[in-house]
Amino acid sequence: MNFIALLLGLVVERLATKFFHLRRLPWLDRLIDAGLRQLQKLATWPALLLVIVLALLLVLPVAAISLLLGDTLAGLPYVAFAVFVLFFSFGPKDIGEDVDEYCSALEEGNKERIEETAIAIVEGQVPDDELQCIRKVEQAVCVHANNRLFAVVFWFLVLGPLGAWAYRVTDLLRRRAVATVGDDENADSATALLRNAAVSLHGWLAWIPARLTS
Repeated sequence: MNFIALLLGLVVERLATKFFHLRRLPWLDRLIDAGLRQLQKLATWPALLLVIVLALLLVLPVAAISLLLGDTLAGLPYVAFAVFVLFFSFGPKDIGEDVDEYCSALEEGNKERIEETAIAIVEGQVPDDELQCIRKVEQAVCVHANNRLFAVVFWFLVLGPLGAWAYRVTDLLRRRAVATVGDDENADSATALLRNAAVSLHGWLAWIPARLTS
């Protein structure tokens, strides 16, 4: 059933581009931010353990629904739910669209737009040198291809909807933790530890699919 759901999920991913904005899930970002703020109060606990607990709480509803559906009605409700979870686990944006925007900016020679689209892909500052900037964008595209698609597919094949959503949750945790703290070495120690733990947890789940992707 997972294989059928994956095929259907990939078809939906290609056909439902107009609905990609629904995958941004701002309410989940706010929930994660609130969770990270609560974890900061538990500075005496291991940061990695706290991040894992938060991730498990966010994954638990998907795991529970998957178990409840099981093989009911020949597995059709499960397949529908799996496709739904896959749709929200991919992305949130299509990396192809980001690359097209960057290439268009390069063709136009619009330096301001080149920098803007490059920063959007890299998710950080880019070098002033054009060649170095292009190389950094190329590296970021490979990372995003893994994060937004290949790793989700990998974990879905391993653990079904639970695996796909778990990977997306760790990516969201990483993004929110980095967005909150950034790369500031002088950040509050508890906050910085949570950021590093979120980055490490996501890195562990991304390691195998990243190697397969490369």
